[in-house]
Amino acid sequence: MNVITPKTLICCVAGKSGGHILPCLQFAKTHFESNTELIFISTTASLDKKIISSFELNDHLALYLPPIPYKAFWRLPFFCISTIRACIQSLWYLKKHNPSRIVSTGGFISLPVCFAAWILQIPIDLFELNAVPGKATLLISKLATNIFICFEESKTFFKAKCILANYPIRFSEQDTLISSEIARTKLGFSPLKQTILILGGSQGSEFLNTVIQKIPNTFLSNYTIIHQTGQAQISDCSTFYTTHGIEARVFGYESNIASYYQAADLVICRAGAGTLFETVFFKKPCIIIPLETNTTDHQLNNAYAIQKAHTETMIVLRQKDIVTNPILFFTSIQKVLATQVKVQN
Repeated sequence: MNVITPKTLICCVAGKSGGHILPCLQFAKTHFESNTELIFISTTASLDKKIISSFELNDHLALYLPPIPYKAFWRLPFFCISTIRACIQSLWYLKKHNPSRIVSTGGFISLPVCFAAWILQIPIDLFELNAVPGKATLLISKLATNIFICFEESKTFFKAKCILANYPIRFSEQDTLISSEIARTKLGFSPLKQTILILGGSQGSEFLNTVIQKIPNTFLSNYTIIHQTGQAQISDCSTFYTTHGIEARVFGYESNIASYYQAADLVICRAGAGTLFETVFFKKPCIIIPLETNTTDHQLNNAYAIQKAHTETMIVLRQKDIVTNPILFFTSIQKVLATQVKVQN
């Protein structure tokens, strides 16, 4: 008589970007036993739904939470009401499905869900992806059963004991065995033409989209460009490349970009943890331009942490330095690509 083992139900919570959603799902898929089923709680953003659609889930709940009104204090009552409603929805949802664990990669959407899980005494596994955790992650850490980190530097921010773990890469070792030439041929590019991969994240980067267009066209036309622009700027960037006779593939978001990494001789990116660890996984040289804002500079910490561990392949350029001295970006690209030619020869 065959005994059917009941499946373990895990609830993942993340939102607003592929950089939170993908590692959350990947961690849940690989960290637990094979007979695991997943349910997911995200925001109502269309990007969340698009990313999640490529995964096999038992159920999905989308919660609406408005942005935190840091300066628009008159929106605070609506914000509080929305947060309370999200807590109640989370309580109902978790009570209905009764998952064995919660897996969170932080973000404000995780707060009402993890609070509800804490009330229901459901264990919480928190995975901090960045070198310096955000405010929401620090709050959730007080409720978490386990805290996983992928940067050694993160330990100092948590009072509880942390578990150092590998970043949950969505690709397999087999993906790293494909040569650049074969990958370029499969993508319909010239196999011998060096390729630059520009990754602005699932929402794109206006600065990367703009700064690449300031590179001399006569230089760019010697290379193939694969450019993640975000959905809003696909048309503008495509027009730029077409107008100047530059071989390029432009996209907003795609769930599997292994072939793009394989084809690349150089990656230019922001400093989201996922992009950095994936670039290291594919052993590609990288120019990192961290996003720095008035409210957060966690990408700068990510960039310096990864550069410290991979000094030979990672170059960090500050956006403000590029604005002040645009030639810095161009010369850095030239240097890396010239080095790659020497290595390949």
